[in-house]
Amino acid sequence: MASSSISQRLAKGENGTTSFIANPEDCQMIAREVCSLLNSGDGGIVFAAVDEKGKPLQGDLTLDAARLLEAALQAEISPSALFSVSVDMVKEGTVLTIEVPPGSDRPYVVAGAVWVREGAGARPAAAEDIRVMFAGTEQASLRWERRISTGMGERDLDLALVRRVRESAEKAGRLALLDAETELEMLDELSLRRPKGFTNACDVLFAKKPSQRLPQTRVQLLEFRGDKTDDTYENYKWFEGSAIEIVERLFAALQPYKRTRARFIEGSLEREEQPAYHDFPLREGIVNALAHRSYESFSGGVKVSVYPDRIEFWNTGKLPPEISIKDLPRKHQSFPVNPDIAHVFYLNRVMDRTGRGTERIAEACKQIGAPPPVWTQDQGGVTLTLYAALSSPEKAATHLNKRQRAFLGALQPGEAIAVADYIARFAPEISPRQARRDLIELEKFRFVRKEGQSVATVYRRLADT
Repeated sequence: MASSSISQRLAKGENGTTSFIANPEDCQMIAREVCSLLNSGDGGIVFAAVDEKGKPLQGDLTLDAARLLEAALQAEISPSALFSVSVDMVKEGTVLTIEVPPGSDRPYVVAGAVWVREGAGARPAAAEDIRVMFAGTEQASLRWERRISTGMGERDLDLALVRRVRESAEKAGRLALLDAETELEMLDELSLRRPKGFTNACDVLFAKKPSQRLPQTRVQLLEFRGDKTDDTYENYKWFEGSAIEIVERLFAALQPYKRTRARFIEGSLEREEQPAYHDFPLREGIVNALAHRSYESFSGGVKVSVYPDRIEFWNTGKLPPEISIKDLPRKHQSFPVNPDIAHVFYLNRVMDRTGRGTERIAEACKQIGAPPPVWTQDQGGVTLTLYAALSSPEKAATHLNKRQRAFLGALQPGEAIAVADYIARFAPEISPRQARRDLIELEKFRFVRKEGQSVATVYRRLADT
C-alpha cells in the first residue's frame, strides 16, 4: 500500500471499513476488529500503533513485529482466514497495517465470541447477525471451489506438498493451526476437506494429477514469432499438475524471456544490465491468473502468450463486480474470486499483501523503465499485458507511428510542445483527440512528460534511454 494511500486513509478517520488501535501488542483487541471485518461483506483495514486521529505513535516498527502479530492473530481467529500484516512508513512514523478481505467462512470467532461491525468498531454478534451470516455461508458454499471434487480420494493427494506449504506458512507467521496435527486435519482447517470429500479447490491445489478430473486446470504457454496471434509460434507447451507447482514451473519457463540489455550510466564508463521484464509482475501475472480465474467450465483455462515486445496472461472469468479495470493499477480492496485458492497461495508466499499485487505490478514495470501494464476484460476473460522494457530506438520502431517518430526526431530533450503545436508541425490531418492519443502514448513509453493542466498542458521531451 503506497504511503500516500495510507496517509489519505488515516486522515479520513475510522469508519465501517477502517479501525485504529493504539497498542500494537494488544492482540485481543486487534483480533476482534479483524474478526468483525472478516464477518462483514466489505472487509477493510486495521491500523495499529496509531492514536484516535490516525497519527502514528511510533517512529519505527520492524518486520518481525508484523510477523509476530500475524501469527498471534492467526492463533486467535477461527477458522483460518486470509489477511495480511505489514509495516508501512508514512511521514509521521510507521504503522502496522492489517488488510482484511471479506471472509469466506463466516462466522469467524475470537475467544469464543463472534464479532461484527457496528459503525466504526466491533461488537459481539446478536442471534440475528449470526443467522444472516450462516445464510450467506450457505450460498458461498455453492461456489465452484467449495463443491466436492468427484473422483478425488486420499490416494490422489500430494501429502508432501501439503507439508511443504504448512511449513512455509508457519515459518512466515501466516498460519497457526494448534489443533491440526496431520496433513488431513490441516485441510479440514482450511475448508479444503468436507465430510463428503475433498473440495475442488483442494484438487486444484494439492492433487498429484488434477487434470485427470479437471482438464481446465492445464495451463498453456505459447511463444509467437511476430506480433499477431495468427503468426507461427516457436514454442508450445502444456503445464499440468498442482496449481502451486505450475506457478513455480511456469515462472521458471518465463525466465529466458527476461533478456537483458546493457545500458551505460550517464557520466560513467560503467554499464548496467537492464532486464526486459521484472520478476514480480511475471510471477504475479501467473498467480493472479490461477487464483482469480473461473474454473467452472471444462473449456476454460489460462494461457500465457509471449510476443517479441510483450507477454500476455489470459484467464477465463471476469473481475468481481466491486472492482473495475481502472482500479487495478492502484490500491484497492481485495475481493478474491476463489478465496480458498487465494488463501493457500498467500500461505505459500507466492501471493503478496491482499489487494496490492496489481499495484505492485505497475510499480515494478516503472522501476525497470517498461511501459505501464494494461488490463483488459471481454466476454471471454481477463488479460494482463506486460510490455518489455525496450530501448528508445526499439520502442520507436515497435510501437510508434510516423507522426510520433517525426516528433522525436525534431525535438531535443527539455523542449515542450502543446497539442495544437503538435498538430500544426507533425499531424495537420488528424483531430485534436487523435493528437492527444499520440502524445499520451509517447508519455506511456516515457518519451515525454505531461506538465500543466487543461489549456496550459504541454508535453516535455525526455532524454532517450
